[in-house]
Amino acid sequence: ATLKRQEALLNSDADMTIVVGDKSSSNSKKLKDIFEKKYNKPSILVESLIDLEGYDFNNINSINLTSGASTPEYALNEIYEYLKEMKK
Repeated sequence: ATLKRQEALLNSDADMTIVVGDKSSSNSKKLKDIFEKKYNKPSILVESLIDLEGYDFNNINSINLTSGASTPEYALNEIYEYLKEMKK
């Protein structure tokens, strides 16, 4: 699963990436770094929706959303639903 997540990031044209995962997880950090280094675009690592409070999404039209291998599905879904509502 980790390799598939990495490959998806390498084939993306999104404006930014949000990685949901434990900030001490080497897997989550690597996902964040892959996108930043390859595309020189913003990538942030968040553990929950609270970490996105105050983030400026102006000039962001598309977002990659991925997660570390051990991230609970509810954490990813919570952020997905937030982003979906924000786009409306």
